[in-house]
Amino acid sequence: MKFVRNYNNNAALVVDDHHVEWVVVGKGIGFGKKTGDLVDASKITQRFKSENTANIDNLGEYDKSIIDVTSDIVNDVESFLKVKFNDYQYLILADHINCLRTSKRTH
Repeated sequence: MKFVRNYNNNAALVVDDHHVEWVVVGKGIGFGKKTGDLVDASKITQRFKSENTANIDNLGEYDKSIIDVTSDIVNDVESFLKVKFNDYQYLILADHINCLRTSKRTH
């Protein structure tokens, strides 16, 4: 996979050999990357097929801790309940966590 765009150090947009875009999440996955750089597949903990980049562009607005907490929750829930989150569920959870965090700052 080749690096396309950085959302933050732990989330990036990449393209595979078939020119399909993916959002990948993993510790340091986007750190120091430039367009066209190869992404270390061993760092990828989550990946989402990019069908509508308008929905995933918000990832860049989230603090690193939001992505980290979301990944931790998803991993724990998937393991405990023996279920698999889909892309939409992951992004919605991240959005909810981000909203909770930002609402606490305003109160």
